[in-house]
Amino acid sequence: MKTFRNIVAHDYVGIDKLIVFQTIAVHLPDLKQSIEHLIRTELDQHNFETTDYELSKASDFYRHIDFNQIK
Repeated sequence: MKTFRNIVAHDYVGIDKLIVFQTIAVHLPDLKQSIEHLIRTELDQHNFETTDYELSKASDFYRHIDFNQIK
């Protein structure tokens, strides 16, 4: 993910727009589900501080995560 971001952000000439679109359309929904599952698992195992979880829910950075489905 980090490498993909760096290529998109810094290598404008070598970007294949179709690959970027396919990555967004196909792989991002799966990644979102994986992240939500990870958060749910960590919450169930009490590996997150409640304060950190609440701050994440309130943050615009995580606005794409549906916290209502998680807990």
